[in-house]
Amino acid sequence: MPKGVYIRKPGRKQKTRKDAWSKADIKFIRDNYKKMFLKDIAAKLGRTLSAAQTTVRKHGLTKIAAPRPWTEKEINFLKENYDKLPYKTIGGIINRCHGSMGGKLKQLGLKLPENVLKERQEECLKYGHGWNKGLKGIHFSPESEFKKGHTPANTLYDGAIRIRRKETKDGKVEFTKWIRIEKAKWVYYTRWLWMQH
Repeated sequence: MPKGVYIRKPGRKQKTRKDAWSKADIKFIRDNYKKMFLKDIAAKLGRTLSAAQTTVRKHGLTKIAAPRPWTEKEINFLKENYDKLPYKTIGGIINRCHGSMGGKLKQLGLKLPENVLKERQEECLKYGHGWNKGLKGIHFSPESEFKKGHTPANTLYDGAIRIRRKETKDGKVEFTKWIRIEKAKWVYYTRWLWMQH
């Protein structure tokens, strides 16, 4: 077949100009993608949701807003207090998240002194490891708990046969038959047959 010649498969729909996104469609998406749900935009334009998603990705549109720039006042407050106040307190005052402050401190080349870092870590750990520490055997809803000796609904009976899948070291998959001879005791089915004779 000569280079550059392609044969279209029968029954396959060929894209036409009417399937292409018009400039008006793209403008509508740009104007509304932050205000409307994508499925509503797709319905309004008579397109499928996946087609709208592809177009949004293709044009680099996202609902994530650009990060709010730091003011000089916020930077000065952070510089003055990063080693005196916990990040949570600073974040509450200047309305910034922990990650944003950590990124700005790194950008400014500021690090917490070792003694302050150690003190804050100890402060976090002094409350223990969890709310249930020392509460072994606590029962919140004893009426709905499994009783001692309870057997689950999917427990199989003696004589039940199961097929197990096993992957060997060389990557082959083998299926073997097992039979239950008593509670929690299974043997190869072929071995059990041999024992019977």
